[in-house]
This record gives sequence, C-alpha cells and structure tokens, in this order.
Amino acid sequence: MTNTIEILSNMLKLRLLREIDPDRPWKSLADKRHCAVCERTFRGHQVRIVWNRRGEPHLRCPTPGCRSLPRHWMHPENPLLCEEAWKDWERLLEAQPS
Repeated sequence: MTNTIEILSNMLKLRLLREIDPDRPWKSLADKRHCAVCERTFRGHQVRIVWNRRGEPHLRCPTPGCRSLPRHWMHPENPLLCEEAWKDWERLLEAQPS
C-alpha cells in the first residue's frame, strides 16, 4: 500500500525531473533514460535528487560514482545507442574538418 508521503514525494520527483530536464520530457517516473557516461539504463524512480548549499535541486545518475548530468541522458530508443549506428556517427565526426 502506498502512503501519502510516498505519493507526494513521487509527485515532487516527477515535477523536478520535468523542470530540470525539459529537453527530454518525462511522462512518468517509469520513463527510461540511458546514461552516455556510465552506459546504464534507468528509470525516473531511480534518479537521485541532490540539493546544493543554496537549496537548489540537481539531478544525478543513479550509478554510484557517475558524474553525468541530464544532458548526458538519452532515450533508450535513441538510434545512437546501437553499436553500428554509433560507429557510423564516429566516422562522420572524424571526417569533419577541424
């Protein structure tokens, strides 16, 4: 059974995910993201929220020691997560003049 405090904390977490990470919309805490830094796929439920000294919330990857930010998180359906597509992307980047 879910208690009121848990429901409120889930509502707050979802609101913070939406406010802090507006470029990748969060429909629910069950939405998945893939961290490009540690290569872990996780759900919104697992995202850590930390507050700085000024009381501002920040989102952190749930992997211990991972220092990624929301800008490093992709939708798991992103084609760049496919090994073949990633190699094509790297070749394209290497071909670009500096």
